[in-house]
Amino acid sequence: MRSDTDLVDKVFNDLRWDLGVDNDAIAVSAEASTVPLHGIVGSLREMRAAKKSL
Repeated sequence: MRSDTDLVDKVFNDLRWDLGVDNDAIAVSAEASTVPLHGIVGSLREMRAAKKSL
């Protein structure tokens, strides 16, 4: 099992390399291996792309 810090790093890096997501608009956190994303996206497509990073 990955630590929360490892999970945040992985999701953040996945978002950073996904050209369909404005990663500056999305905050990534983790608690007890749950990774919620917070922020505002410009479209449903962008929201789906961000969710795929989880």
